[in-house]
Amino acid sequence: MRTYVKSLENNQISITVYFEGDQWRDACTDALKALAATSLDTVRDQLGPNLYYQAANNLLNQHMDEIIAKAQAPVAGISADITKVTEDYIEIILTCDKEPEITLKQYLDLPVAPVAITEVTEAEINQRLAEIQEDNAYYDIKDEGKVEVGDTTIIDFEGFKDGVAFSGGKGTNYELIIGSHSFIPGFEEAMVGMENGETKDIPLTFPENYQSADLAGANVVFTVTVNQIKVKVLPEIDDDLALDTDISGVETLDDLVDYITKELKQQHADQADQAFTDKILEVLIELNPFDVPEGIIESQTEQMVNQFQSQLYQQGMSISQYLKYMNITPEQFKNQFRDQATTNAKIQSILQAVIKAENLIVTDDDVEDQLAIMANQNGMTLETLSELLGEGIEGYKSSIRQNLIFDKALAFIKSHVAQSN
Repeated sequence: MRTYVKSLENNQISITVYFEGDQWRDACTDALKALAATSLDTVRDQLGPNLYYQAANNLLNQHMDEIIAKAQAPVAGISADITKVTEDYIEIILTCDKEPEITLKQYLDLPVAPVAITEVTEAEINQRLAEIQEDNAYYDIKDEGKVEVGDTTIIDFEGFKDGVAFSGGKGTNYELIIGSHSFIPGFEEAMVGMENGETKDIPLTFPENYQSADLAGANVVFTVTVNQIKVKVLPEIDDDLALDTDISGVETLDDLVDYITKELKQQHADQADQAFTDKILEVLIELNPFDVPEGIIESQTEQMVNQFQSQLYQQGMSISQYLKYMNITPEQFKNQFRDQATTNAKIQSILQAVIKAENLIVTDDDVEDQLAIMANQNGMTLETLSELLGEGIEGYKSSIRQNLIFDKALAFIKSHVAQSN
């Protein structure tokens, strides 16, 4: 690997990185193996640029700490452009924003008072018991009687617009909780009073802001048949419910209440500590003012946007659907994250300065210990996790190291808050 560093305008630097020879060819082969189990020659022809991108990404993850060290200055907001690539070498230009140079004015003896831990109330315990009761509810079939709010129904339905069935408007043996507002307004309300085996036509109008343009504001008719009605039955809050929780050491209702109380006390303690931490970070920013480079703010904003989009995807929603539902533009959506991104960037820069000032370090053993904890939390050994991460483990370790050193800096600041508070 070869690197060349050059200063740019606007407090930026570029690092040109070359991976070549066996190092690059081996990375391409490893990427091929990871991407497919079929013939390597066939996959190489089919994947083309995707293969090189994967191989480059793996190499950057493995060597990023070494590359950034060449800059001889803290950097952030890194973007990468592949400028040249062949089977024998690749050239990548990293454009980085220099971390702002901060003169720390005060980070020790901060005037922040600890946050008091609130007492656990009987109402909180009762609420948690009610949640456990709800989690252990069961259903009885309602052979006689009519659909009521709260009932779970099994239905067949089909929607028609101008007498023609529309796409996505049909379901068979669909489970619908009446009152859940899962369907468009009026659907569930119109089912109240229906009986087992009954079929009914329900005329409705889709909301004007409905995500499908073909149906937004449209008048439709749903033909609905009730196949089954189930009523939720809540168990008694007693010793039997406590046993059904399968919580270790919990055999009676008193045991369950004790367990809940301890859990809530810890939750209150965590909330107080988080509030204390938030106050410290707020005061740190106030007492150590500086301007954050625009590139760093933009990078932080993009990270937050990407994380939110990933969460939407996991919930089965695309960003375009979300924007339409919220009635906002992509620019308005992105700007929602900008203030928090600026705050995050300031916090990271201040903590970096504290780390440097106090010579704080994270050892390789610290990183390995954290990896072992993560493996245990996921029910696997450290060796299994390492095999699962493969070539990406170095990048993963780098991320862990950064999180640990920031945690250490924050813990150091919290331990030196002014004693008079």
